[in-house]
Amino acid sequence: MWKTGLRDLELNSVKDILAALLNKYIFAGLVIYGLATGYWLYVLKRFDLSKVYPLQSMSYILVLVTGYFMLKEPISKNAIIGTFIICIGVFVIARK
Repeated sequence: MWKTGLRDLELNSVKDILAALLNKYIFAGLVIYGLATGYWLYVLKRFDLSKVYPLQSMSYILVLVTGYFMLKEPISKNAIIGTFIICIGVFVIARK
């Protein structure tokens, strides 16, 4: 959301930054960020940090896919290999 909201904005002054906060995409991103932080606090309270923190790295996969499909960003071979390595690591850590 933030990337889309910042696409056509200039951030050369405090006034520009304050105006950017009112952009619908940036504002929505801030709301989502706040909700995700609240959920993260809930998860940390209920589960072992050593198990849930590695799962947070799965967000890299979501960002890679979202960047490709929504923002038309290219995906390099190294990004695919790195994402695969992350998946293997999360799988190993999450196993009981």
